[in-house]
Amino acid sequence: MLPGLEDGTTRTTPHGPELLRIYDSGFVAQLAMPNARFFTMPANDGTVNTYVLDSTNDSFAVLSPDGDGWTVRQGGPVLLWDEVERSLAVWHTAGAPGPSEFGVSVTAGSRRVWLGTPSGPSWSLPIV
Repeated sequence: MLPGLEDGTTRTTPHGPELLRIYDSGFVAQLAMPNARFFTMPANDGTVNTYVLDSTNDSFAVLSPDGDGWTVRQGGPVLLWDEVERSLAVWHTAGAPGPSEFGVSVTAGSRRVWLGTPSGPSWSLPIV
């Protein structure tokens, strides 16, 4: 289900949906919201919005162009775009390293992707 036009809270964001399509930033964004999917769709006025939906927890983010920038409207128990921005900040602080700087730890009870070393910044992945 798409969120209603009045659902969620809106704010500006320095990041537009293009980061979801670039392999390195898209990877980091997906780590922040591993169950989310995104797609673009025009609104009734022709504005092309990007919808980020996580049906596992009924969270959403809608990215809309706003002049030369972007706004995000998000809602649900997880503020998806806030999570993306936090993950991007961690990644940028580490120098925006490439894929070879990431590792994975798997145990019976957890799946975790880490940056740099197993004790470095990490993201938990769902166990399927």
